[in-house]
Amino acid sequence: LGLQVKTAGWDPDHLENRVHIRRSSLRPSPSTYLCVLSWDRAGDSFGADCLLIPSLDLEGLARPEGQWLVLELQPGSPTHRKLDQYRTPLVSLGSVVEGKLSSGT
Repeated sequence: LGLQVKTAGWDPDHLENRVHIRRSSLRPSPSTYLCVLSWDRAGDSFGADCLLIPSLDLEGLARPEGQWLVLELQPGSPTHRKLDQYRTPLVSLGSVVEGKLSSGT
């Protein structure tokens, strides 16, 4: 299982953030995922959930910007717009990844 981890920081004055993925190095595969962690700058801690996105879904979710694919999200918001289906509780991330390893997906 391939896992690329990105972090998007936020605070009450800056909820919207962007995550950049270099297009030339992206090799979508059924066994590769992007994990986006939210960092609460004010609370100095990670958010309660993360996004675990199959790499095959990235091009449909992110917008192209030159050499990048850009995911726009609001990590401090109770919803992630169209990304909600990929929300994973951070405390469950290990077991979710382990389940994907066991199932081969």
